[in-house]
Amino acid sequence: AYRDQDDNWNPAIDLGPGLTDEDRIEDIEVLPIPYTIEVIPPEDGRLLEVSFTFSPQNPKSGEVVIFSVSESFDSEEEVLSYVWDFGDGEVVEGLNLNSVAHRFRGAMDIVKSYQVMLAVQEGHREEINYTTELFVEPLHKEVPVEGSSYQAGIIVSYNWVEHNEGGEDVYVVSSIAFSGSSNLFGGLYEITIQDGDTKFSMWRDLNALYRESKEITWTYPFPTSVEILSPVLATPLVVLSFPGKAGNPAEIFSGIQVRDKDYVSLSVAGINLDILGSILAFDVSVGLVYNQAQVRFSPDATVEQIGPGPTLLLNALLVTLRSPGELRVIDSQDNTTGLVNGEVREEIRNSGYDSEANTVIIASPSDSYRYEVVGSEEGNYGLTALFISEGEAIIFIADEIPTRTQTVHMYLINWQMLSEQQEGVVVQIDEDGDGNIERSVVADSDLTKDEFLAPIPQQIVVPACGAGLCGAGIASVFPYLFLGMIMTRIRHRKHYL
Repeated sequence: AYRDQDDNWNPAIDLGPGLTDEDRIEDIEVLPIPYTIEVIPPEDGRLLEVSFTFSPQNPKSGEVVIFSVSESFDSEEEVLSYVWDFGDGEVVEGLNLNSVAHRFRGAMDIVKSYQVMLAVQEGHREEINYTTELFVEPLHKEVPVEGSSYQAGIIVSYNWVEHNEGGEDVYVVSSIAFSGSSNLFGGLYEITIQDGDTKFSMWRDLNALYRESKEITWTYPFPTSVEILSPVLATPLVVLSFPGKAGNPAEIFSGIQVRDKDYVSLSVAGINLDILGSILAFDVSVGLVYNQAQVRFSPDATVEQIGPGPTLLLNALLVTLRSPGELRVIDSQDNTTGLVNGEVREEIRNSGYDSEANTVIIASPSDSYRYEVVGSEEGNYGLTALFISEGEAIIFIADEIPTRTQTVHMYLINWQMLSEQQEGVVVQIDEDGDGNIERSVVADSDLTKDEFLAPIPQQIVVPACGAGLCGAGIASVFPYLFLGMIMTRIRHRKHYL
């Protein structure tokens, strides 16, 4: 519509939108004067647009996301009302609130999407909305440990859940995945979640690591292969639910509750199996392999590599059979680890069987054990049993022992007696595998073929296994103790290959 400077309609110009002939004013001359143009919008119309940007574009759980309005408003109003809906039940309202910050929890082990909406209203006019989608990823910590004869690592998945009254960020660990492999290495790995203040364990798992690759994933309720020992905090297993609002589903997290100052660590300790050949023949010092890495749960924290060394004192039992035959170790509850009729069994706690090296490994042994060799053909075998405990490595060697198919040789070893250079080994011999013991042999830390075939003594006294000494000796209940640079001494009286 057009008017002249006197605010009269100009009849010489076509009618504008929304005007009729009745709107014209009669007998108005066409004046050769300038005129202005005014656009009159509909009563409920407006020229207001809204949108926003956010950073970072791919946030992690708990990461601070900044939202900023990115377009100007064609508005005469100086005060605008903003409503930010983050899609997780949290809503923030305010005047001229064109920049806000928010933290999203995300979801356990998967990427979660949120619909974030901004509503802007100018005065009495209808509000304008803008919605976009945002994706939040769980947090992950990778802790690698690697040595010359093994490699191992864990991936910890967790989510931020809240900022507590003490000013600490709180997280829930939803899964821990371990993978490891070794080459001519026997030992153990330990995963520990520790309290950042007291250093007490909140959760740990201890198990054998040997030649074959191993992959394990723990999730809620996070069972462990080893008992948590004092001093210790109660394992903080939680199931937390944060109810959604305005139709948003609840956010649920189950796992181990930790803080940003707590940390997770991976330790690997053991012995290189390729040195066994040397310690069978020589009185040598053996340095135990040890590596450890740890990282705090704070997203900005980096992994600290603590190893290699100083050496940890490892409690372990390694038994190796040089064929022919099947090797099996049996505890006091008849759990078996080793080879039984061609089938691999790993029933003893914290144990493993390396089929390629024909070696049984028991980490942190604490029971009494018997060691069976079942012949698979006629010939001679060698048996090596290495027991490491509290700074001492005690070794038993049986060399060139004759056997044949189905013959069973059961060894009972009292490690305390062997450490005192006494005859602490009894071998019970079942010649045809029918369960009947035909004869027995007593030995010290070395058993030769001649001693094995010697005439049967009139009386055999089976060495006592008090306090689990047939299996664990004076082994500490802890897997290993920090003693600086410890070199373990092999002690035995005679030496045979």
